[in-house]
Amino acid sequence: MPICELDRYIEQLTELKEEYKGQLDILIGLEVDYIRAFEHETKAFLDQYGTYLDDSILSVHFLPAGSSYICLDYDEKAFQQLIDCYGSIEQVYLAYYDEIYSSIVSPLGAFKPNRIGHITLAKKFVKLFPYKMSESVKKLVSSCLDEAAKRGLELDFNTAGLRKPYAGNVYMEEWMIKEAEQKNIPLVFGSDAHQAQDAGFGYEHFENRFAK
Repeated sequence: MPICELDRYIEQLTELKEEYKGQLDILIGLEVDYIRAFEHETKAFLDQYGTYLDDSILSVHFLPAGSSYICLDYDEKAFQQLIDCYGSIEQVYLAYYDEIYSSIVSPLGAFKPNRIGHITLAKKFVKLFPYKMSESVKKLVSSCLDEAAKRGLELDFNTAGLRKPYAGNVYMEEWMIKEAEQKNIPLVFGSDAHQAQDAGFGYEHFENRFAK
């Protein structure tokens, strides 16, 4: 969304909340990108707009690559560029979870999102770039979960990977789910819908996994 459209987005949703009051629960929300070098700008943005938000997610999509950044989930070519830049798939994963860790501990102020988005987004192209997480990567993920638990954050149980041809699974590994449960970290369903037809996609996987 261009920043010039954000005010209108908030205005329209505020109007819809009032129009459907008592009929539908409508929340105003954003997915906020986390890039470590832009923490100050992100905090300033949240300070300005956070008071209007009912919900928000903090997600990592970009990794530093030399003097620029590459969106790791843009396409398989971009992911290959990251491998070339970092030297191996493992180093890309380590860089990704290092950025996730920073997003969790970052001091983004009173309106910092309470939920961390799709913590296995690095696996979006795993069928093209096979990789099983090493103990070093798992240790870093566990540190992320420890810090999320300390701060009372939630995790996004993201089903978008089920509809991505080179992912084929939800964006959380089973061992992560179990560890998050042990640490009492809430897992919140998200379909990551970028179009209306994907809203609620894969909810049955969430429902079945946590059915009592």
